Amino acid sequence: MNTRSHKKLESAELGRIDRLLQRWNFVATADGRLWVQPPGPELTAGDLDEFVQFLSERSLDQRLSELVLDLSRVQRFGRHWTLLLAKLLEFVGRIAARCRLDALNAQPASVLRLYRNTPQVAALLASAKLEVNAA
Repeated sequence: MNTRSHKKLESAELGRIDRLLQRWNFVATADGRLWVQPPGPELTAGDLDEFVQFLSERSLDQRLSELVLDLSRVQRFGRHWTLLLAKLLEFVGRIAARCRLDALNAQPASVLRLYRNTPQVAALLASAKLEVNAA
């Protein structure tokens, strides 16, 4: 890869990271806890993919002790909300950190109530790996 192509890739990568940091709120602690607030009022599967990719590319998903997703700004999951839930559960199951969904309200709270008795959600809740707190 020549220098010009490399610089274009770096610029595109920095642009993607900048867009994510402009929209999402992050607070990290020295002991490995990460509090994250996605944009609202709608969270899409693409938004979640962007966040997961950001963490995974930096191996942050394996270095966290706790991940808190504050959904207080999210009033609804976007189209394909079942895919979003599946991706969220896959991500939570893959990382080593304990995860907490905070401030669930509106449609996201209804979705989790609807699915809390499915084997995957029930197993994550039972293992205390995923904690869900309504607003």
